[in-house]
Amino acid sequence: MALTFVPSQDLTGNLRDDLRHATGPAHLRLDTRIMALDVATRSGLVTFLRGSASALQTLAPVLDSVPLPSCTPLRDAIAGDLSYLGVQPDPPPDRGLHLDANGALGAYYVIAGSRLGAQVLKRHHAKSTDPSILGADRYLTAPTGLGMWKALLYQLTEMNSETNGAAVIAGALDAFDVYVRAFEALEPGEKTHDDE
Repeated sequence: MALTFVPSQDLTGNLRDDLRHATGPAHLRLDTRIMALDVATRSGLVTFLRGSASALQTLAPVLDSVPLPSCTPLRDAIAGDLSYLGVQPDPPPDRGLHLDANGALGAYYVIAGSRLGAQVLKRHHAKSTDPSILGADRYLTAPTGLGMWKALLYQLTEMNSETNGAAVIAGALDAFDVYVRAFEALEPGEKTHDDE
């Protein structure tokens, strides 16, 4: 069930605060799903990587339109981790998400924020005793997070929440929903290169 933003909600004029407030329930829903995965195990890590890859593939055209640091290195890092683990990536989605420039910035907010959240997952991942799991760390250790977040915050401070806020918030909610649906759609088990 996708959450929607009601434009009649009072916006404070601070787009970062408005985003945090309006997307809080969607953020919690996604965090709860991801934190239930044990990324120190093969099955938890593979599920996390597959869900993240699917969501990033869906959001790629939108994210690539945002004039901020590229998300391509993140997609490449996930692909590298899946390959290292011998797991076939899922096919690209049939359709992407279509958002205007403000909505795309909202989607970028979700990705940039996820890089900060990856620091928590990185600590859990490091507790693994399996060298093959520890070797699949490209995505969790990708150095793009802080740069993405700082560039986004600068962009948000330059925008008027009352003028652009509803579209940015709607785009963020759409991106959270893409992530949740990506994890919900995963089938049990995994495809390996040996299954080809």
